[in-house]
Amino acid sequence: MGLLVLVVAQFGAAVAYGGVRAEAQLLWGSVAAGGALLIWLYGFVFTQRPQSAPWLVWIVLLGAGLGWLQTWRSLPLRSLLASEQLEVQRTLTADPDLAVEGRWAPILASSLYPYATRRDIAALGLIALVTLAASVGIRTKWGTAVVLLGPAVGGAVLAAYGLTMQITGDPTLQEARSLSRGSFAWFVNPNHAGGYFNLCLAASLGVAWWAFSSKTEELKLRAARSFSERWQRILMRCRWEIATLNARKFAALTLVALSAAAAICTLSRGAIVAMIGGALFTVLIVLLGRRSIAGVLAAIAVLVTGIGLTAWVGMSEQVSAELATLVEEDAAASRIELWSSVLPAASRFAPLGSGLGTFRYVYRPYLAGVDRVWFYHAENQYVEALVDGGWVGLILLLLAVGLAAWQIWKLVRGTKSRRFTALGVAAMFALITQAIQATSDFGLYLPSNGWLLGLLVGAAIGSRDAQKQAANADHEPDERGPAAGRLSQSLPAIAMWVLTIGLCSWALVDHYRAARLETAMRAIDVDLDLEPVEAARLDGWLDELRPACVETGSAEGWQRVADLYLARFRRQWMEANLPGDAPEEDRFAAWPLLTMTELHRRVALAFAADGEAGVEAMLVSCGGSQPLAQADDALRRSRRACPIIASTHLKLAQTCVTREPLAAEARHLDRVFEWAPNKPEFLRLAGLLDLHSGRDKEMCERWRRSLALDPAGQYGLVTRLALSVLSIDDVVERVVPTEPAIQLDIARRLDRSRLRSQELRARLLDSARETLAASSRTVDESVLLGRVQRELGDWDGAIASFDEALARQPYEKQWRFELTESLVAKQDWERAQNEIKSVLMLDNDWAPALRLRDRITAALLEADSSSSRD
Repeated sequence: MGLLVLVVAQFGAAVAYGGVRAEAQLLWGSVAAGGALLIWLYGFVFTQRPQSAPWLVWIVLLGAGLGWLQTWRSLPLRSLLASEQLEVQRTLTADPDLAVEGRWAPILASSLYPYATRRDIAALGLIALVTLAASVGIRTKWGTAVVLLGPAVGGAVLAAYGLTMQITGDPTLQEARSLSRGSFAWFVNPNHAGGYFNLCLAASLGVAWWAFSSKTEELKLRAARSFSERWQRILMRCRWEIATLNARKFAALTLVALSAAAAICTLSRGAIVAMIGGALFTVLIVLLGRRSIAGVLAAIAVLVTGIGLTAWVGMSEQVSAELATLVEEDAAASRIELWSSVLPAASRFAPLGSGLGTFRYVYRPYLAGVDRVWFYHAENQYVEALVDGGWVGLILLLLAVGLAAWQIWKLVRGTKSRRFTALGVAAMFALITQAIQATSDFGLYLPSNGWLLGLLVGAAIGSRDAQKQAANADHEPDERGPAAGRLSQSLPAIAMWVLTIGLCSWALVDHYRAARLETAMRAIDVDLDLEPVEAARLDGWLDELRPACVETGSAEGWQRVADLYLARFRRQWMEANLPGDAPEEDRFAAWPLLTMTELHRRVALAFAADGEAGVEAMLVSCGGSQPLAQADDALRRSRRACPIIASTHLKLAQTCVTREPLAAEARHLDRVFEWAPNKPEFLRLAGLLDLHSGRDKEMCERWRRSLALDPAGQYGLVTRLALSVLSIDDVVERVVPTEPAIQLDIARRLDRSRLRSQELRARLLDSARETLAASSRTVDESVLLGRVQRELGDWDGAIASFDEALARQPYEKQWRFELTESLVAKQDWERAQNEIKSVLMLDNDWAPALRLRDRITAALLEADSSSSRD
């Protein structure tokens, strides 16, 4: 019964989007804990066999202990090993004005974000509990059947649902989510779905092994001495398996086919590679350990039935296109760039790491490229373990994988039991696939995936221990007496159960607090920047959210509290400046204008005019500064909870002027770009704050950096702001980067209907042309010069530049197409006709080229008809 409850718990977590939400972790973690307690009661109360203490569970508990060490606030050894983190936190949370007041004295843990570390500790605790319960619960054939059939059937159900989504293309089956590279079954992330179905496939392989290795039907074959005899033996075995295919074997193959097809149809590259690698390595291990052909048959069943079913449901084109990306050079470029960028963080925070769960906050300062996407995880379990846990964390992870693989290998090699072998095959395939996919994914952070892996591996390790205990009982009777022997062998297991249950109880309490926080944050269902909210609703949200933040110490939660206080201030600001009988439309229109950036501007103007007295008078006219002080307090709590979140420092820079006008703003902005140096939006907003405060040099430098990182996304706001306060010459020389490609990109995007934009466009194009013409050019620079000359209307110069580039690389269709357009603009129709033919020889169905060819042909016909009339 306990094992059945564990299976239900992991399936429930899978249905709840993998169990990513704290509410799902609380619910299904409680169910899993109940199942583990049932197993514990059965093992220690109703049986007389001594319980073993699996070393794998001890390693998982050591990982949780590493997390505890990172969150401990008073351990001298911690301070010695983590002096870098402590110094970082002291520096980032130090405020001269608050230090004088004696507030916010830092009592810091080595983890840079204790709340995130506690969440990972809770996840490890539940994985340890599931693994431990599974390792001592496999004592009967019924228990083995539950462990294998439960995930296999559950995976088949989810696979059928996901394949139905793909076949019908009906997004309403999955809450109107897009199916293109989107959700599969109840998993939003296809990589996580692929990892889960690989685990279900592992259980299905165990079921298939058990079904096909049944002794109810025997085939006796003579020993093979030559290759031909071995081949005949293989063919005879295959014919025998087909001839004796019964309902049980067919059902097992169906489970295998569904899980394999689902893993492929998720279109997760990592999952597909892991499945193929897992099949090959499992076959190799089984052949080495058992010298059996059953592993080969199982692998063939996985590949043939899975790929066949995938093609049958009409996904073959998408699958082939996705598989083609496996050999492309840029397929893993972004991930490799991320991994190589963050490795310095691992050496900086060694040997204990920056704190479990802190990768998403730590990696930004080391990111080499533009900071456009927030990576929650490292897309690599090993890299993340190195950054979060240091060398200790990575060693523990590798030790856990190696020890589990060794125990499973010993089981597969040494057992003669069909059901134990089936468990070994399932656990080996599961471990190998997750170890391979962990190089490009982080699916084990999901309870559904982590718990299922713990269930299969724990069951295999328990089978190994049960087999050893049975052998010892038959050959080495205990000379110390049954009571003493049972007690001595049970003490380590009792200690493990006590530690694991205690950690799991703490984990459930942590999940409860996190669930309360998530519920309170989701209750804020409006965009506070765009829509005014009644004061009563704001107070209600604060009453729910603030206590949850006090309990958890969530930096994001405290940021949300600050947003609510700022919305309260904006409301009283609006009420002070709008008449009471103003229509609701006016209030909605005025609300987006009353931003904190606008408050910053007004405070800076008031301070420049009358100093602190002017600021105080302005705030009094807006209804008082109490909500701003409360927002400032919440932001400082957020910073104390996690001092490396750049957005917290940016908000402090916006609001601190109300308390310490212009004194601390520069310090907060420096901290922003210490931990998010490549975020274009932050740079643009910081430049605006510099503008308000009169820091022209810093303003220009930050806007220039913003344009250099993201010219397409930032050109409009930056150039509009710069043109409002600077001359055209200053914008070109101080704000826009000197790279000709960026200048051309910005010039193309400027609004040509405005006079100053037209003048700026001309200056940028002239600057780009002068830069490119002043030096010897590469082929790409020749193309760029040609494009600049086209924008300037210099068709002869553009044609010469494109000819120069095509002389070195004649098979670039885009360049030749642009040359043709330049010839058309010059009305050189005969050469344009020759060039467009060359373009179509390179790509005969390119739509823009076909349209341009028709235009050239029409122009030539018109020219011929005109000459004939003359």
